[in-house]
Amino acid sequence: MYIVQYDIKDKGREEAFLSSLKTLGDSNLFLSHSFFLDSESSRGDIYDKLRATMAQEDLLIIVETEATNMSGWLPKRSVDWIRALLAK
Repeated sequence: MYIVQYDIKDKGREEAFLSSLKTLGDSNLFLSHSFFLDSESSRGDIYDKLRATMAQEDLLIIVETEATNMSGWLPKRSVDWIRALLAK
């Protein structure tokens, strides 16, 4: 599982970015501009695909993590999403 956080400066590029993100696997928006992404793709492949939709001034970070290594307070839909992921 990955955490993908971004700051896209243009609405049109943000829409292209989000469309691309959704093709990479199962995703869940848990905070503004922050997604969990369950994907079989490598971090590098995810970066390449998302970066292709961005401009120089846009920002992106992708962190690989395990759902069992996290603590936090999230929306119920995100907690349910993580629980479903762990049940696989």
